Amino acid sequence: MVKNNVYNEEQVSELKMYIENDGDIYSSQSVPTYKNLQTKLQKGTYQKEKADISFKRIADTGATKYGKEFGNDNGKQIFSVNDRKEVAKRLREDFEVEEKATNNNMF
Repeated sequence: MVKNNVYNEEQVSELKMYIENDGDIYSSQSVPTYKNLQTKLQKGTYQKEKADISFKRIADTGATKYGKEFGNDNGKQIFSVNDRKEVAKRLREDFEVEEKATNNNMF
Protein backbone atom coordinates (compact mmCIF):
# COMPACT_ATOMS: atom_id res chain seq x y z
CA MET A 1 0.00 0.00 0.00
CA VAL A 2 2.81 2.43 0.79
CA LYS A 3 4.88 3.32 -2.26
CA ASN A 4 8.61 2.76 -1.74
CA ASN A 5 7.89 1.96 1.93
CA VAL A 6 8.98 5.47 2.88
CA TYR A 7 7.50 6.10 6.29
CA ASN A 8 8.78 7.04 9.72
CA GLU A 9 8.53 4.05 12.07
CA GLU A 10 8.41 6.23 15.19
CA GLN A 11 5.62 8.37 13.74
CA VAL A 12 3.68 5.29 12.65
CA SER A 13 3.97 3.71 16.11
CA GLU A 14 2.97 6.96 17.83
CA LEU A 15 -0.11 7.51 15.68
CA LYS A 16 -1.25 3.88 15.86
CA MET A 17 -0.92 3.87 19.65
CA TYR A 18 -2.79 7.16 19.87
CA ILE A 19 -5.65 5.82 17.75
CA GLU A 20 -5.87 2.55 19.67
CA ASN A 21 -6.07 4.39 22.99
CA ASP A 22 -8.55 7.11 22.05
CA GLY A 23 -12.05 6.23 23.19
CA ASP A 24 -13.76 8.75 20.92
CA ILE A 25 -12.11 7.40 17.77
CA TYR A 26 -12.82 3.85 18.90
CA SER A 27 -16.53 4.39 19.46
CA SER A 28 -17.22 6.79 16.60
CA GLN A 29 -15.11 5.24 13.83
CA SER A 30 -13.34 2.01 14.74
CA VAL A 31 -16.34 0.01 15.97
CA PRO A 32 -18.59 0.95 13.01
CA THR A 33 -15.72 0.13 10.62
CA TYR A 34 -15.10 -3.22 12.31
CA LYS A 35 -18.79 -4.11 12.14
CA ASN A 36 -19.05 -3.11 8.48
CA LEU A 37 -15.97 -5.10 7.51
CA GLN A 38 -17.09 -8.05 9.60
CA THR A 39 -20.34 -8.13 7.63
CA LYS A 40 -18.37 -8.05 4.37
CA LEU A 41 -16.21 -10.96 5.58
CA GLN A 42 -19.31 -12.98 6.41
CA LYS A 43 -20.86 -12.23 3.00
CA GLY A 44 -17.61 -12.99 1.19
CA THR A 45 -17.30 -9.49 -0.26
CA TYR A 46 -14.37 -8.30 1.87
CA GLN A 47 -11.54 -6.63 -0.07
CA LYS A 48 -8.26 -5.63 1.58
CA GLU A 49 -7.83 -2.61 -0.69
CA LYS A 50 -11.21 -1.20 0.28
CA ALA A 51 -10.60 -2.01 3.94
CA ASP A 52 -7.36 -0.02 3.72
CA ILE A 53 -9.40 2.98 2.59
CA SER A 54 -11.67 2.64 5.63
CA PHE A 55 -8.73 2.39 7.98
CA LYS A 56 -7.02 5.33 6.24
CA ARG A 57 -10.00 7.46 7.26
CA ILE A 58 -9.42 6.40 10.86
CA ALA A 59 -5.70 7.21 10.54
CA ASP A 60 -6.54 10.64 9.12
CA THR A 61 -8.95 11.33 11.98
CA GLY A 62 -6.33 10.21 14.48
CA ALA A 63 -3.69 12.45 12.92
CA THR A 64 -6.01 15.45 12.96
CA LYS A 65 -7.01 14.88 16.57
CA TYR A 66 -3.39 14.30 17.60
CA GLY A 67 -2.40 17.57 15.96
CA LYS A 68 -5.08 19.47 17.86
CA GLU A 69 -4.05 17.90 21.15
CA PHE A 70 -0.27 17.97 20.89
CA GLY A 71 0.81 19.95 17.88
CA ASN A 72 0.18 22.84 15.62
CA ASP A 73 -3.48 22.04 14.93
CA ASN A 74 -2.48 20.21 11.76
CA GLY A 75 -1.74 16.56 12.41
CA LYS A 76 -1.58 15.87 8.71
CA GLN A 77 1.65 17.88 8.67
CA ILE A 78 2.99 15.94 11.65
CA PHE A 79 2.21 12.55 10.05
CA SER A 80 2.99 12.16 6.36
CA VAL A 81 0.61 10.47 3.93
CA ASN A 82 2.89 7.42 3.93
CA ASP A 83 2.87 7.34 7.74
CA ARG A 84 -0.93 7.39 7.75
CA LYS A 85 -1.16 4.74 5.02
CA GLU A 86 1.16 2.48 6.99
CA VAL A 87 -0.95 2.99 10.13
CA ALA A 88 -4.05 2.09 8.10
CA LYS A 89 -2.36 -1.07 6.82
CA ARG A 90 -1.38 -2.11 10.34
CA LEU A 91 -4.85 -1.41 11.70
CA ARG A 92 -6.31 -3.56 8.91
CA GLU A 93 -3.86 -6.36 9.63
CA ASP A 94 -4.78 -6.23 13.35
CA PHE A 95 -8.45 -6.38 12.42
CA GLU A 96 -7.89 -9.42 10.19
CA VAL A 97 -5.93 -11.26 12.89
CA GLU A 98 -8.63 -10.50 15.47
CA GLU A 99 -11.41 -11.62 13.14
CA LYS A 100 -9.61 -14.86 12.36
CA ALA A 101 -8.98 -15.52 16.07
CA THR A 102 -12.67 -14.99 16.90
CA ASN A 103 -14.04 -16.83 13.84
CA ASN A 104 -15.58 -13.64 12.41
CA ASN A 105 -17.43 -13.07 15.65
CA MET A 106 -15.59 -10.04 17.04
CA PHE A 107 -18.85 -8.19 17.76
